[in-house]
Amino acid sequence: MRDTQMLAYARLFRDLACADIMSSPVLTVVASAPATSARDLLKRHDVKALPVIDDADRVIGIVTRSDLMDKYSAATAFDVSSISPRWLKRSTAPLPLVRSLMSHHVRTVEATASIADLVPIFAAWGHHHIPVLNADKKLAGMITQSDLLAGLYRQAYADQTRASETATG
Repeated sequence: MRDTQMLAYARLFRDLACADIMSSPVLTVVASAPATSARDLLKRHDVKALPVIDDADRVIGIVTRSDLMDKYSAATAFDVSSISPRWLKRSTAPLPLVRSLMSHHVRTVEATASIADLVPIFAAWGHHHIPVLNADKKLAGMITQSDLLAGLYRQAYADQTRASETATG
């Protein structure tokens, strides 16, 4: 049943590529950045995920608000008995880096891929953000579930408009 649905999506939306619906340029972060830098970028730009890139703009991970909240709070947790000394002396514990909090296994798509390829990624794997790669395998953009829905709506609306113009013309 799922395969049949995917074939139907593929036929209906085969003309729309990931490049047509992706957001670009994309805010990014490097793995060696402090987690606080990633947190500040997410807050300042009101986004929920940042691709983590290397020096060649290749995606090596992704860090989300959830990663930072869950893992950062665990990495910086302290013992209640140490409250008094911490008030007297500033903590010298190193801040966690993005590399220690990011998800290393990132699902990506190519810019030329059909948007129909996105449906199982969002539906079956629970992803909310998918980095888009250009022909050189470098980051070209980002697609969210909202981008996909808007693209599907635009394509369906365009098909309906063409069909009604053909019927009346």
